[in-house]
Amino acid sequence: RLIGLGVGPDVLVGIFVERSLDMIVGLLGILKAGGAYVPLDPAYPNERLGFMLSDAALPVVVTQQGLNSRLPAHGAKLFWLDSDLDAFAAQPDHNPVNRPNANALAYVIYTSGSTGKPKGVCIAHRALANLLQAMREHIAEEDSLLAVTTLSFDIAALELYLPLIAGARLVLASRETAADGEALSKCLADCRITLMQATPATWRLLIEAGWQGSGKLRVLCGGETLPRELADQLLARCASVSNLYGPTETTIWSSSERVRANQPISIGRPLANTEIYILDGALNPVPIGVPGELHIAGAGLARGYLNRPELTAEKFISHPFSDDPNERLYRTGDLARYRADSSIEFLGRIDSQVKLRGFRIELGEIEACLRQHPKLREAAVLAREDYAGEKRLAAYFVPNEASAPASADELRSFLKNLLPEYMLPSSFVALDHMPLAPNGKLDRKALPAPDRLRSDAAPVAPRTPLEQQLAAIFAMVLKIDHVGIRDNFFDLGGHSFLVLRVLAEIEKACGRRLSVATLFQAPTVEEIGQILAAGDSLDESDVIVPLNPHGTTPPLFCVWMGIATELRELCRCLGPEQRLYGISSHWDPKQRRMTRIEEMAAYYLTYLRRIQPHGPYYLSSDCVSTLIVLEMAQQLLAQGEHVAALVLIDPPQPRTYMTTPTAPDRYRSRVQRHLRSLVNLNVIEQLAYALVRVYYRLNLLRIRIAIRICMACRLPLSRGLLSRYIGDAHRRAKNDYVPRAYAGKIWFIWAADDMDEVRRREIQSAWSRLAAQATHRTVPGVHVELFTEPSVGLLAEQMRICLAEARRAPHTSTAVQDDAAGSRHAVATS
Repeated sequence: RLIGLGVGPDVLVGIFVERSLDMIVGLLGILKAGGAYVPLDPAYPNERLGFMLSDAALPVVVTQQGLNSRLPAHGAKLFWLDSDLDAFAAQPDHNPVNRPNANALAYVIYTSGSTGKPKGVCIAHRALANLLQAMREHIAEEDSLLAVTTLSFDIAALELYLPLIAGARLVLASRETAADGEALSKCLADCRITLMQATPATWRLLIEAGWQGSGKLRVLCGGETLPRELADQLLARCASVSNLYGPTETTIWSSSERVRANQPISIGRPLANTEIYILDGALNPVPIGVPGELHIAGAGLARGYLNRPELTAEKFISHPFSDDPNERLYRTGDLARYRADSSIEFLGRIDSQVKLRGFRIELGEIEACLRQHPKLREAAVLAREDYAGEKRLAAYFVPNEASAPASADELRSFLKNLLPEYMLPSSFVALDHMPLAPNGKLDRKALPAPDRLRSDAAPVAPRTPLEQQLAAIFAMVLKIDHVGIRDNFFDLGGHSFLVLRVLAEIEKACGRRLSVATLFQAPTVEEIGQILAAGDSLDESDVIVPLNPHGTTPPLFCVWMGIATELRELCRCLGPEQRLYGISSHWDPKQRRMTRIEEMAAYYLTYLRRIQPHGPYYLSSDCVSTLIVLEMAQQLLAQGEHVAALVLIDPPQPRTYMTTPTAPDRYRSRVQRHLRSLVNLNVIEQLAYALVRVYYRLNLLRIRIAIRICMACRLPLSRGLLSRYIGDAHRRAKNDYVPRAYAGKIWFIWAADDMDEVRRREIQSAWSRLAAQATHRTVPGVHVELFTEPSVGLLAEQMRICLAEARRAPHTSTAVQDDAAGSRHAVATS
């Protein structure tokens, strides 16, 4: 019947049906007739459906009689699947003669477009057949696959065709069942499902509905980033979990990885007949660990975009590494990097395109629709994460001055007529004007964070003079106009440097010194106001800063010479599952004077053990705090505790000596170091170097005199003077400290670009002599950039590997004897 309506190779046929057996019949009928199907979702608004009908110039639409009235005006011939069944039976049952070849289209699927209009991606039979063959290993004839994805999402093709080519059973979930966690859980059990593909959002929906899982179910997860916490929940409930990645333009999936417990999640390696490259802006391959744009080549590439030759040429470029002039490379716009094991880590989008609950969304399309509203002058949309780490769309708009302001409900209702449900923003923020960058373009980073707890509610205004004062301080430091009393300081853009500024302003205005930890534990105006009003004593609680106390893995304690909040970026890169506490070098000199590394280590351990009374302990530190964390580990071992991991990050050069160095030795070493710095400089540069050093020493002397005066007069030290006082005390203690050999294993992570390979190996060898066991890893970059992007992400990856190794290692006794050093040399940092 379809052939009689003119359907043949490369003829596009719309399919506008509800999820049912009719849908399967319609799809197979279109393909058998040689045509290519175009999914038209009945849940889409009329305007979007009308554009797709017009853009694809569909000559035929396969539908059901009950849906006829929901189609917008069009010129296509209608083919009803649920009528005239006798006419179907009268048709011949032999294969049609006009069968398509491998290069003919199988389907065209529309995805979000940056111009405000969706774009059709043209997928050939060759690409679809390659994907199905590559995924064939995931299914057997005795399997039952539950299909839950709407036909308008490209991954539905895998769900529908993979069980059919394998002879397995296909169970089609209704739209209502797929959206209901309890109903979906019941369907999985009743139908004895052994394989299911879904986005992380759907798997989370199941778990939140109380689903207990099945030991026979194999999980395929893709469409958006798979969080570690969700992966662990799935691993505990199911037989296996596979993480999949791929854009629509490369036919559903391009890479996959079997997810393992306690191992970093990546998007794995390419599927069969697929090539993946990570390239810089000049199309040169980037080194391992360095981010670049992910490019894909191979049999899975789409033919291009329907009726969009310029966009096709822009995104599908000539393959720079192939001798075949016809080979192409697809520019995904995704940011990624290679790990040391050659697997690929997905880092996000380069442009404004995002994935939300598995759907790819062009933020520009939502913006274009918003701008059609008569009460709006400007609009912008961002994808932001809420407290639970879930992505949500936030819309920003500048009202038209000539009309009354539009409400969030009004804008949401307006967009419902233009966009599918998954593209509707969760929050709407009115602005007086859009923030602009120096080049005159929209500065998206300057758009204020909406209140993630109350997406539509207005900020709660200050109620007391104290709250008004605190809200004004928050607004001034964060450079925003209004702060509600329940707005979270860090969600509004606060970071480690701003923490100190806001605490200093509170101390200046209220005469009370609050700790850094206080702002982490009470990050809102309301909570800080309650603390100040109650007059709580906060003494030395700056020592432990709970950066992420709610993860699922054993806590990692990182000793940090300075402000532990600077570890916040590392915390983010380690992931929500890693519990992390920063230990700041902080104490009150009026209450205690510490002059030895052993005293400092014991002092920090008292706070650490309030969080975790007994091992196994996981410890780390920055470069400057190496000796403190080493001594902390020694003391824990001496107390009979288990130190599971000691991770030292780019520690300073060790030197072996048999006695404590004298002051003249240290001054001589310092002079030699400066002479080495001067030898390659010309006269002008030498003079500049000398002036800088003299200025530094004079400024240091001024600070130390100020500290002595404050101490003598029993005046409180400012935060800057206190930091200098503690830093000086640490340096003096370090010079007098002789560490013992360590009876456990130490993991070392080194900055790769600070020195040549020979020099680094010498330093690594010296450190290895200190430990019973040592493992050395490197991170691209230099020392001073290790805790900032992009190096901090690479550092976090190496730390995850070290911690995973430590968790897998058996617990063996590491009792420390007084003569544990044996014949080893004593080691100290130079």
